[in-house]
Amino acid sequence: MVTGFDEPSGASVDQFSDVLYIADTNNSVVKCVNRSDNSITPLTLTKALPTNKRPIKLTKLSAAPGSNKLCIQLEFSKEQHINSEAGSSATVGAQGGVKVVETDIKLGQLDFAIQFEMIGHHGRITIKLKVFTCSDEGACFMTRRNIIVQVSAGDAAEHCVSVSLSEA
Repeated sequence: MVTGFDEPSGASVDQFSDVLYIADTNNSVVKCVNRSDNSITPLTLTKALPTNKRPIKLTKLSAAPGSNKLCIQLEFSKEQHINSEAGSSATVGAQGGVKVVETDIKLGQLDFAIQFEMIGHHGRITIKLKVFTCSDEGACFMTRRNIIVQVSAGDAAEHCVSVSLSEA
């Protein structure tokens, strides 16, 4: 008997390999069953898809010299939640007078923080998101969006912003 599934609701066989894909509804994940050895792993997508929307440009921030923190709260529709097993991530880059502390962030929830240093008068932070979500009905989606934040020297050390990724 296979364990670890919570209401499997659909299956598909890859005709070119020995893999069975099963929609594990209440765990909000697609699981891959290798039929040759019966191993089970969550489906992960590794090929990058192009970002199909314009970047989200946040309001310009005023940051203190030295260490700063940018908190991001991602918002989706009420029916969607992040799929923590699917490898959601944020890749962070900086230009000009801004230096980020961590460039690769694994997302297991809808809020995360970016530590950065203000080392000049102005700069830009670019966040490339790849977020996997699932609806309450079991349908799963991948959202790729870029967020751009202009930063200038000022006096605030922490900023928290909400970013809506809901489809209009």
